Amino acid sequence: MNKEFYFWNSFKLFLAEAWVLFQNMCDKVFGEDVVDIDPAPMNPVTAHLKFVDGMKSFKAHFQARLERLKAHFEDSDAYDDLIATVEKVADPDECEQAYAQLAAWDVMMDLYDQGLVGLTSYPVGVIDALPRNGNPYELAEETNEMILNKYGDDIEDEEKQKFVVMVRTPWNSSVFKDNAIAEFIYYRNMARRSFINTWNDVSEQLAGIIIIDETMDDGKVKVVCHGFLNPNCEDDSDVDVVKLVVEKGDETGVLDDFKHDNY
Repeated sequence: MNKEFYFWNSFKLFLAEAWVLFQNMCDKVFGEDVVDIDPAPMNPVTAHLKFVDGMKSFKAHFQARLERLKAHFEDSDAYDDLIATVEKVADPDECEQAYAQLAAWDVMMDLYDQGLVGLTSYPVGVIDALPRNGNPYELAEETNEMILNKYGDDIEDEEKQKFVVMVRTPWNSSVFKDNAIAEFIYYRNMARRSFINTWNDVSEQLAGIIIIDETMDDGKVKVVCHGFLNPNCEDDSDVDVVKLVVEKGDETGVLDDFKHDNY
C-alpha cells in the first residue's frame, strides 16, 4: 500500500467523529437514509471504529453482523426494531445494551425462524468488566443475585420465556488475564448461585442462562456460547433453546445441566 495514501486515510479517520464513521457503516449496510445516527460522544462501540489497525477485526465482525441481520430481518415485521436498536448503538447510555441485543439476535436468528423464540421474548444483559485479578468464586459470590434481581420481573412474566442471555462484549477486558478456564468457572458459579438461591422465588422459575462470550483471539473476534440449565426448574420448555444456542458458537462452548452437582 502507498505510504502517503495510508497516512492521509489514517489522518482522516483520526479526525472523523466516531458517530460519523458509524453512520457511514450503517449507510453502507442498510442504504442511505435508513439508519439515522444522532451526533454523540464516542462510546465503547463507536470508539473502536476509529482504530486504524488494532480493532480492524472488530469492525469487520460488527459490519458482517449488521449485514447478516439486515438480510435476515429486512422483509419481516422485526425490521423496524432492528433499525431502532442499531441507532441506539451510538448512544453512550444505551450502546452496550443495544450491542448485546444485536449479538443475541445474530446468534439466535435461526431459532426465530423455527418459532422457538420471539424477538423480545427473553431478557438480554451485559456482563460488566470485572477486576482482572479477581478470584472467580469470590466474584460469583459478589454477583450471586444480580440476574435474579435485575431480570426477576421478566422471568416471572408469563408472556416471557424462562431464560436469560448475558453477553460479554469484546472491549471488556478479560476477567481473569485471558484465562478462559477461570472465566468459565466464574460463569458457571454465577449461574449455579442463581439456581440454588432458594430464598428468592424467582430462582425456581429460571430455566437457564445463556452466555454469549465475544473475545479478541489472535486479532479476531471469537464467539463462544455457554448454556447453563437449572435442575430446580420444573418448566423444561426452553431447554432445547439453550442447547441449540450453545451449538451456534465456537466449538469450545459448554452445555452444563449441573446434573452431578450436590443440590
